[in-house]
Amino acid sequence: MENSSSNYGLLRLKSKDAHSAIIQKLASDFNLTPIIAEAFYQQFSLYFQEQANVSLSSGEVAYEAVSSDEPAGKHIRLTQKVTVRLKLLATSARRQV
Repeated sequence: MENSSSNYGLLRLKSKDAHSAIIQKLASDFNLTPIIAEAFYQQFSLYFQEQANVSLSSGEVAYEAVSSDEPAGKHIRLTQKVTVRLKLLATSARRQV
């Protein structure tokens, strides 16, 4: 009896890490089997690594901007986008222009 009780605690801890929690949420929200939810998670992780291959340091954010090669007036959905890294500065660090 004690063995099953300790296994229950371990299973609950495992479900609390971000990876497992996201997979459980995908499975319940979209009525997927755990195996299919895991496959979706892996594929989306790959997409995020490919699209946002910008390593950020403290005070930086990644932003999807329209490429400078795109002509004016083109619909935003049809434009090519690039990921850029922006550095956030404190108000006291602004330069007077």
